[in-house]
Amino acid sequence: MAIVGWHAGETQRQRGGGERKLVGTCSIGFQTCKRKMSIAGTSDPMGGNRATSDRYQELKSFDESKAGVKGLVDSGIVNIPRIFIRPPDEVEADEAEESLQYTVPVVDLGDLSSRRAETVSAVLEAARDVGFFQVVNHGIPVRFLEEMLAVTRAFHELPRDVKVRYYSREQNGKVKLDSNFDLYESKFANWRDTLFCVMGPDPLDPEELPPVCRDMYGKYSKEVQALGVTLFKLLSEALGLKPDYLADIDCPKGHAILGHYYPACPEPELTLGTSGHWDPDFLTILLQDSIGGLQFRYQNHWIDVPPVPGALVVNIGDLLQLISNDLFKSVEHRVLASKVGPRISIACFFTFYDYPTTRGSCCSNRLAGRYEFVGICRHLPLLDKILCFIISMLCIAILPYMYKARAIAVTAMLVKVSICCTVSHRVVVWYYVR
Repeated sequence: MAIVGWHAGETQRQRGGGERKLVGTCSIGFQTCKRKMSIAGTSDPMGGNRATSDRYQELKSFDESKAGVKGLVDSGIVNIPRIFIRPPDEVEADEAEESLQYTVPVVDLGDLSSRRAETVSAVLEAARDVGFFQVVNHGIPVRFLEEMLAVTRAFHELPRDVKVRYYSREQNGKVKLDSNFDLYESKFANWRDTLFCVMGPDPLDPEELPPVCRDMYGKYSKEVQALGVTLFKLLSEALGLKPDYLADIDCPKGHAILGHYYPACPEPELTLGTSGHWDPDFLTILLQDSIGGLQFRYQNHWIDVPPVPGALVVNIGDLLQLISNDLFKSVEHRVLASKVGPRISIACFFTFYDYPTTRGSCCSNRLAGRYEFVGICRHLPLLDKILCFIISMLCIAILPYMYKARAIAVTAMLVKVSICCTVSHRVVVWYYVR
């Protein structure tokens, strides 16, 4: 089995027969997958719908201010703008939900040389049954973690005129500040600003990082990547594989650091800090402050992840569920808004970030392969096949009228465009099988 240009940019989640199924998607190595959403009320305002037009203008006005949620709070608002308000049915569902008492697993990474089997067993149980756990004695000093939270807060509380140079919605930017990456596609905006930094696989030029957090982010990147390597070794052993298996297929190779800033919210019951979502990566390591608000979905209930001093939160991503053949679980999670703030958290996402691999899913005596590589055209929608045929015919038609070298170049370009247009970032490289 193989993967062609495997990316973590999009994971389609299917539900059927009471069991969640994943279908990974990728590009062909020249285009990054982008998340596709179709949400009523966020389309082009020229469609004629007055409510849609008003909402679009409000979103556009918020975006063009480049001040983020922090700017709204600084302006002294007492009511949150409409674009942040959750649909009433979601609020009612939360109010009607009964509480469930559950203790989030805590895995002690101390003294691995003498407790390795015990630790592997604990990691297996947490990754398989819950998908969320906290790690302690991980080797990163508590004082260092506190400084990371402090410099992240310091960046977000810089004057707007200083931060605006980093504000961007460019998909491929390595260092950028934004508020709601999916602002124009989501049902409602989240009460959060984010500093996004791609730290690997290619080394990031330190000069691209904001001066206030440049040194700490560079050091934290090395520390958290080393921790990631340790966790991937434990996860490999939990799968019944050699310790370096997941590292050998580049799981810890690429990573990004996201510094989240959740300002105090005047009406927290009407919005969310982060909407419910699954992480489209291998693994996420999260540092959160003492305020709390992180929740994950377990047995149809939202479970709080209480801050533990010095601990880091770990959750399984979609790609790790995929290559573990569903042994490990990627679960939905979210962050509540709060009148207390700002809340600071720092997430490290381990994924490829445009670094292609050609590895398949894990198979061992503990699990059998459940995903196989499949072709492209067989799974294209009919319209895509028709478009592909038309563009292919166009390529053939122009050949007699052009010089050979130029014809080859143009044909190659059109084939590339054909693939890009017809596949539309939906090339299925993994197919769920029983």
